[in-house]
Amino acid sequence: MNRFLVEDCCNSGCRAKGEATLDLYAGVGFFTLPLTKAFKRVVSVDANLAATRDLHVNAESAGVNVISHNEHAEEFLARLARSLIL
Repeated sequence: MNRFLVEDCCNSGCRAKGEATLDLYAGVGFFTLPLTKAFKRVVSVDANLAATRDLHVNAESAGVNVISHNEHAEEFLARLARSLIL
């Protein structure tokens, strides 16, 4: 997706706002960073270490705070589900 269209895509799609959201398969943050405008807490998940590192650089450059997990989305969701059940 063209990086200049991402924010328009986010704005024209779901107009959700709230406390927290997940960005699975987040990569370098194409959707993660715009989501920080609508949510108080954005959690990104991606198994690619290089992409996760780039996401941190991009978030810092954008002046936003993102919680990131460098792991496979399926593993993250399984761990999250276990913690919610207990």
